[in-house]
Amino acid sequence: MCSILQGSGKTSLLQILAGQRIPASGTIALNDAQVGPATKRHIGMLPQEDVILPTVTVEEALRFSAALRLPSSISREEREDRVNRLIRSLGLEKIRESRIGDTRRRKGISGGEKKRVSVGVEMVHEPRVLLLDEPTSGLDSSSALQLLR
Repeated sequence: MCSILQGSGKTSLLQILAGQRIPASGTIALNDAQVGPATKRHIGMLPQEDVILPTVTVEEALRFSAALRLPSSISREEREDRVNRLIRSLGLEKIRESRIGDTRRRKGISGGEKKRVSVGVEMVHEPRVLLLDEPTSGLDSSSALQLLR
């Protein structure tokens, strides 16, 4: 990344667009509607740092996100189907039962795999807009390409 852009507020801008932070002035609109509690559910935000519990499996992380973020009108079968489709589309079939792990104590999945799980956690509710904050930072070129696909 170019050093001129460091500290320029890219993350803050994405957080404001996602409705996670209140702008100092002005308004943010999505399809002519001001971003607020009603429109916030249409926006997904992938932060720079992965925030997934290291003790859960890939499948558990996606199921938990589905349970929290999908409306109660969606049946259990539909939730399971959505989780399974995400696992397939993100290329996570071989590691679906693997623990996430962390960099210190628990061996787990790779950084690229963890990033794809994070994307899945945000995509489970099928947002209209998905904001990604430096999604390929820390990934090798192969992992970055796989994530973008």
